[in-house]
Amino acid sequence: MNQIMKKFEYISNFLINNDNFILTAHETPDGDAIGSESAMYSALKSIGKNVIVINADLMADKYTFLDYNKNFRVLKNNSNLPLDINKYTLIILDTSDIDNIGIIKEKILKKTKNHLIIDHHESVNEISENILIMSEASSTCEILYQLFEYSNIKIDFNIAQALFVGIVYDTGSFIYPKTTAKTFSIAH
Repeated sequence: MNQIMKKFEYISNFLINNDNFILTAHETPDGDAIGSESAMYSALKSIGKNVIVINADLMADKYTFLDYNKNFRVLKNNSNLPLDINKYTLIILDTSDIDNIGIIKEKILKKTKNHLIIDHHESVNEISENILIMSEASSTCEILYQLFEYSNIKIDFNIAQALFVGIVYDTGSFIYPKTTAKTFSIAH
Protein backbone atom coordinates (compact mmCIF):
# COMPACT_ATOMS: atom_id res chain seq x y z
CA MET A 1 0.00 0.00 0.00
CA ASN A 2 1.52 3.34 -0.99
CA GLN A 3 1.92 6.26 1.42
CA ILE A 4 -1.15 8.17 0.18
CA MET A 5 -3.41 5.13 0.54
CA LYS A 6 -2.09 4.62 4.08
CA LYS A 7 -2.98 8.26 4.86
CA PHE A 8 -6.44 7.81 3.32
CA GLU A 9 -6.96 4.69 5.41
CA TYR A 10 -5.82 6.45 8.60
CA ILE A 11 -7.98 9.54 7.99
CA SER A 12 -11.00 7.52 6.88
CA ASN A 13 -10.83 5.44 10.07
CA PHE A 14 -10.24 8.58 12.11
CA LEU A 15 -13.37 10.23 10.69
CA ILE A 16 -15.43 7.11 11.37
CA ASN A 17 -14.14 6.68 14.92
CA ASN A 18 -14.69 10.28 16.08
CA ASP A 19 -18.00 12.08 16.40
CA ASN A 20 -17.37 15.80 16.91
CA PHE A 21 -15.58 18.02 14.41
CA ILE A 22 -14.78 21.69 13.94
CA LEU A 23 -13.75 22.64 10.42
CA THR A 24 -11.62 25.66 9.57
CA ALA A 25 -9.42 26.99 6.79
CA HIS A 26 -6.89 29.74 6.27
CA GLU A 27 -7.59 33.40 6.98
CA THR A 28 -9.52 35.23 4.24
CA PRO A 29 -10.90 31.93 2.91
CA ASP A 30 -10.97 31.56 -0.89
CA GLY A 31 -12.96 29.24 -3.16
CA ASP A 32 -10.92 26.14 -2.36
CA ALA A 33 -11.07 26.81 1.38
CA ILE A 34 -14.84 27.40 1.45
CA GLY A 35 -15.47 24.58 -1.04
CA SER A 36 -13.41 22.22 1.12
CA GLU A 37 -15.23 23.19 4.29
CA SER A 38 -18.65 22.88 2.67
CA ALA A 39 -17.85 19.49 1.11
CA MET A 40 -16.33 18.12 4.33
CA TYR A 41 -19.26 19.45 6.37
CA SER A 42 -21.79 17.69 4.12
CA ALA A 43 -19.72 14.49 3.98
CA LEU A 44 -19.37 14.27 7.76
CA LYS A 45 -23.04 15.08 8.34
CA SER A 46 -23.97 12.31 5.87
CA ILE A 47 -22.25 9.76 8.12
CA GLY A 48 -23.92 11.07 11.27
CA LYS A 49 -21.23 13.32 12.70
CA ASN A 50 -21.61 16.52 14.72
CA VAL A 51 -19.91 19.27 12.67
CA ILE A 52 -19.29 22.99 13.11
CA VAL A 53 -17.54 25.32 10.64
CA ILE A 54 -15.67 28.23 12.24
CA ASN A 55 -13.32 30.58 10.43
CA ALA A 56 -11.20 33.53 11.49
CA ASP A 57 -12.68 35.70 8.71
CA LEU A 58 -15.93 36.09 6.79
CA MET A 59 -16.26 34.41 3.43
CA ALA A 60 -16.76 36.52 0.32
CA ASP A 61 -20.43 36.98 -0.59
CA LYS A 62 -19.96 35.03 -3.82
CA TYR A 63 -19.39 31.84 -1.79
CA THR A 64 -22.31 32.12 0.63
CA PHE A 65 -24.41 29.77 -1.52
CA LEU A 66 -22.09 26.95 -0.34
CA ASP A 67 -23.25 27.49 3.24
CA TYR A 68 -26.30 25.33 2.53
CA ASN A 69 -27.60 25.24 6.09
CA LYS A 70 -26.22 28.57 7.31
CA ASN A 71 -23.72 26.82 9.55
CA PHE A 72 -20.54 28.78 8.79
CA ARG A 73 -19.48 30.96 11.70
CA VAL A 74 -16.80 33.56 12.24
CA LEU A 75 -15.02 33.35 15.58
CA LYS A 76 -15.47 36.64 17.37
CA ASN A 77 -15.40 35.42 20.96
CA ASN A 78 -15.77 32.22 22.91
CA SER A 79 -19.58 32.32 22.65
CA ASN A 80 -19.33 30.54 19.26
CA LEU A 81 -17.52 27.59 20.80
CA PRO A 82 -19.05 24.41 22.16
CA LEU A 83 -18.75 24.08 25.92
CA ASP A 84 -17.23 20.62 25.50
CA ILE A 85 -14.61 21.75 22.94
CA ASN A 86 -12.11 19.26 24.39
CA LYS A 87 -14.24 16.50 22.83
CA TYR A 88 -13.83 17.93 19.32
CA THR A 89 -11.31 17.34 16.55
CA LEU A 90 -10.23 20.37 14.53
CA ILE A 91 -9.86 19.73 10.80
CA ILE A 92 -7.73 22.39 9.13
CA LEU A 93 -8.34 22.59 5.39
CA ASP A 94 -6.38 24.27 2.59
CA THR A 95 -3.39 25.26 4.72
CA SER A 96 -0.76 23.38 6.66
CA ASP A 97 0.49 26.58 8.30
CA ILE A 98 -1.27 26.80 11.65
CA ASP A 99 -0.17 30.42 11.90
CA ASN A 100 -2.42 31.05 8.88
CA ILE A 101 -5.67 30.18 10.71
CA GLY A 102 -5.71 33.40 12.73
CA ILE A 103 -7.52 33.48 16.05
CA ILE A 104 -8.52 29.82 15.56
CA LYS A 105 -5.01 28.79 16.63
CA GLU A 106 -5.33 30.29 20.11
CA LYS A 107 -9.06 29.89 20.71
CA ILE A 108 -9.68 26.42 19.22
CA LEU A 109 -6.57 24.44 18.16
CA LYS A 110 -5.09 24.44 21.65
CA LYS A 111 -8.40 23.37 23.24
CA THR A 112 -9.51 20.51 20.96
CA LYS A 113 -8.51 16.93 21.68
CA ASN A 114 -6.62 16.63 18.39
CA HIS A 115 -6.47 17.93 14.84
CA LEU A 116 -6.07 16.89 11.22
CA ILE A 117 -4.62 18.89 8.35
CA ILE A 118 -5.61 18.30 4.72
CA ASP A 119 -3.86 20.48 2.15
CA HIS A 120 -2.31 20.64 -1.31
CA HIS A 121 0.37 23.27 -0.71
CA GLU A 122 3.99 22.18 -0.31
CA SER A 123 5.03 21.83 3.31
CA VAL A 124 7.83 20.50 5.48
CA ASN A 125 5.24 18.90 7.80
CA GLU A 126 4.21 16.04 5.53
CA ILE A 127 5.49 13.28 7.83
CA SER A 128 2.98 13.32 10.70
CA GLU A 129 0.10 10.82 10.47
CA ASN A 130 -2.47 13.54 11.20
CA ILE A 131 -1.39 15.52 8.12
CA LEU A 132 -2.44 14.69 4.56
CA ILE A 133 -0.60 16.86 2.07
CA MET A 134 -0.71 16.04 -1.62
CA SER A 135 1.31 18.85 -3.18
CA GLU A 136 0.75 17.45 -6.67
CA ALA A 137 -3.03 17.95 -6.34
CA SER A 138 -4.63 20.98 -7.95
CA SER A 139 -6.64 21.83 -4.85
CA THR A 140 -7.72 20.62 -1.45
CA CYS A 141 -11.09 19.82 -3.02
CA GLU A 142 -9.38 17.39 -5.41
CA ILE A 143 -7.88 15.60 -2.39
CA LEU A 144 -11.24 15.49 -0.61
CA TYR A 145 -12.89 13.92 -3.64
CA GLN A 146 -10.33 11.11 -3.53
CA LEU A 147 -10.69 10.75 0.25
CA PHE A 148 -14.50 10.56 0.02
CA GLU A 149 -14.25 8.02 -2.79
CA TYR A 150 -11.80 5.92 -0.73
CA SER A 151 -14.09 6.19 2.32
CA ASN A 152 -17.24 5.24 0.35
CA ILE A 153 -18.89 8.55 1.21
CA LYS A 154 -21.64 9.25 -1.29
CA ILE A 155 -20.96 12.45 -3.22
CA ASP A 156 -24.34 14.16 -3.41
CA PHE A 157 -25.15 17.40 -5.23
CA ASN A 158 -24.02 19.68 -2.38
CA ILE A 159 -20.68 17.92 -2.00
CA ALA A 160 -20.12 17.84 -5.76
CA GLN A 161 -20.94 21.52 -6.14
CA ALA A 162 -18.63 22.51 -3.28
CA LEU A 163 -15.78 20.38 -4.67
CA PHE A 164 -16.29 21.85 -8.14
CA VAL A 165 -16.09 25.43 -6.81
CA GLY A 166 -12.81 24.68 -5.05
CA ILE A 167 -11.29 22.98 -8.07
CA VAL A 168 -12.35 25.75 -10.48
CA TYR A 169 -10.98 28.40 -8.12
CA ASP A 170 -7.60 26.79 -7.49
CA THR A 171 -7.03 25.79 -11.11
CA GLY A 172 -7.89 29.23 -12.45
CA SER A 173 -10.71 27.60 -14.41
CA PHE A 174 -8.49 24.67 -15.41
CA ILE A 175 -5.49 26.62 -16.75
CA TYR A 176 -2.93 26.47 -13.91
CA PRO A 177 -0.02 23.99 -14.16
CA LYS A 178 -1.32 21.58 -11.49
CA THR A 179 -4.43 20.90 -13.60
CA THR A 180 -4.20 17.27 -14.74
CA ALA A 181 -6.34 14.68 -16.46
CA LYS A 182 -7.32 13.52 -12.95
CA THR A 183 -8.49 17.05 -12.14
CA PHE A 184 -10.71 17.08 -15.24
CA SER A 185 -12.03 13.61 -14.46
CA ILE A 186 -12.98 14.64 -10.91
CA ALA A 187 -14.60 17.87 -12.10
CA HIS A 188 -16.58 15.97 -14.70
